[in-house]
Amino acid sequence: MFTFHQRKFIFQFILWAVTLLGIIVQIQYYGALPDKVAVHFNALGQADAWASKQQFFWFNIFLFLAVAVLFQGMILSMPKLPAELLNIPKRRYWLSPQRKEATLRYVMRFLLWIADLTMLFLFGLSYLITQANYYRTNRLSSVFWILFFLYVAAITVLTVALLVHFLVLPKDEMPGN
Repeated sequence: MFTFHQRKFIFQFILWAVTLLGIIVQIQYYGALPDKVAVHFNALGQADAWASKQQFFWFNIFLFLAVAVLFQGMILSMPKLPAELLNIPKRRYWLSPQRKEATLRYVMRFLLWIADLTMLFLFGLSYLITQANYYRTNRLSSVFWILFFLYVAAITVLTVALLVHFLVLPKDEMPGN
């Protein structure tokens, strides 16, 4: 369907589109927020720490950009990564010359998924906090817990799939065959 490079472009596009969307939402709501905004919420969703709206605004802008740049840097450096730094099970097998390119692509796909899911989670969290302040409820919506558990579940599934992929050797490659 799509080549690896096309999928990589799509994932990177999503990463930067969500980053831009997060910044746009911050700009859009800035003027409507109170001077003092809730920035931290306890497990019950009640605000328990505040900051100025300027601090909240610039922190969110910095966070979106820093996370996007961090993931983009990891994506760009992956092909140049020395094999010794890639910590996967059965590394000698998976990084042998005939398998190295396919292995790096698999790890890159994992990283691209993690990047987009993380940025979507940060966008959702930032949006929920912005909404709590915009409506002056001082309560974080219970949607947070749905977002949180979906994020953790997705990261867990991806990590388990990555580990299983590298722990299980193809049958024709197993010792004794």
